[in-house]
Amino acid sequence: MSPLPPASYHITVQTIASQYKLRLDDATWAARLRESRWAVMVRELEEAAFVPAVRFSHVSVWDGGVSVELEADESKSTRKQPSHTHLAELAGFPEEPQYTWHFTLAYCVDRGAFNACEPAAIEADRAAINAAVAAAFRGDLVPLEPARLCRCEDMTAFTPWDGVTL
Repeated sequence: MSPLPPASYHITVQTIASQYKLRLDDATWAARLRESRWAVMVRELEEAAFVPAVRFSHVSVWDGGVSVELEADESKSTRKQPSHTHLAELAGFPEEPQYTWHFTLAYCVDRGAFNACEPAAIEADRAAINAAVAAAFRGDLVPLEPARLCRCEDMTAFTPWDGVTL
């Protein structure tokens, strides 16, 4: 597993299809990023000021990585989450299936090596990480900032984006 830098921790509110998923060349993608729709999305997200109210649930480990799974606490939410359908329409992309609330701690860089490990050893590591994360959050809400539009150059760098500057 390759741990992520803490600065890359994020929770996905809306998945927007990537350049590669859409099979766009660099020039077409760059043109899409210059469209005014992104600045509109930034304004709508700023106006919504949506902060997910989530609590720690458990740690998951699989051949793709390690994630902290979260549960929504709707009774603590102060703002309504922006509509996934509306955000997908603003982006001009098909709506993507929504993930469960989570953040990723590490990505697996060698699935073969992971799958060769003893399941009991993997579970022991998962349980230790689970206990540490549970102790860190103590049942409190996960402290988050309002949702923002971010660009993702790679899975270790989610950079807030104004929807204009490239």
